[in-house]
Amino acid sequence: MSTPLVRGSGIQSASANSYTVTWPTGTQAGDLAIIFGGHAYGFNNPSGWTIVRNTGSAQFWCGGIWSKVLNSTDIANGSVAITTLGTFNGVVGIVTVQPVNLGTIREGDYSRNSSGSSFIDLATTSAVLSTDLGIYFGSNRGASDDTADHGSQLQQINAANASGCLYSDTAMPGGVETVRFSYSVAGSGNFQAIVCVKLQGDVTESPTGNALAISEGSVSVTPAIAVLPSGNSLAASAHSVVVSIISDASVAAAGCSLAVSPGDVLAGPITVVALTGNALALQQGSVIAADNNISVNVTGKAMRAKVGSYGHVTNGVLHGGAHGVGGVGRGTPNFSPIVT
Repeated sequence: MSTPLVRGSGIQSASANSYTVTWPTGTQAGDLAIIFGGHAYGFNNPSGWTIVRNTGSAQFWCGGIWSKVLNSTDIANGSVAITTLGTFNGVVGIVTVQPVNLGTIREGDYSRNSSGSSFIDLATTSAVLSTDLGIYFGSNRGASDDTADHGSQLQQINAANASGCLYSDTAMPGGVETVRFSYSVAGSGNFQAIVCVKLQGDVTESPTGNALAISEGSVSVTPAIAVLPSGNSLAASAHSVVVSIISDASVAAAGCSLAVSPGDVLAGPITVVALTGNALALQQGSVIAADNNISVNVTGKAMRAKVGSYGHVTNGVLHGGAHGVGGVGRGTPNFSPIVT
């Protein structure tokens, strides 16, 4: 099981009361955006964003963390404004996370001090898993080189107004983990934070060229939305059982296939949408059964069933080419598997 992956990041520093945070290059709808801020004044919470942490007004240095799964409107807008209660020194950073097994934020840990320090230790809780993605943010009211002793550096900024850094960690040990944030110059205040993004097993996206595979003898019963970009396949090996593998939609981009090997069973409410050049392939002896809609094969695509395979749909519609010999299709008259 993989760890969620960072899509992109950014950081800025200025003396201001409003910061335009643009999406990192490549950010897409569905990405999880996490924004961090450190400022001499307290932060206003951006509309429509989840508040992970907000210290409010505090002496010398304040902090905030907000998250949102970006939609198409957000992407079209290209940015969000992060505002504060007054104009002074501040630093704001952003990290976007790809929707690859993307779940939600497990926890957000932070510390704030109003005297400044050359280092601050901050620990996660015992709830953190080794499959979590750790994102670390350090900020300092002062010009300094800021670092964290875990993970890989994404961003660092050293400015007269305020300094900051962003790190990501895909090798978290799980459980309590202490991260040391170091500041080459102790300013007059610090805010540091750890955000742990957890996996969520019912949302899966395979990057180009990869496969989500269910091994021989395995059983999967979790409803899922499988999004397969070009060149990928969702493959179930011999004798595996997949129950309600797709509760809502499986969207396969050009060149993808959903393949079922001999002895496999796909059962449950399944909706499959295949785009140009895709195929739902049933190998010999495989079975697809559903009591609700199965919609496969928009114009020009193929639902292919090997000899001896079996499709049974009560209310579903499966579209294909000419009905072949040896495949069994039971359902509406529109069920026409191509047998090869």
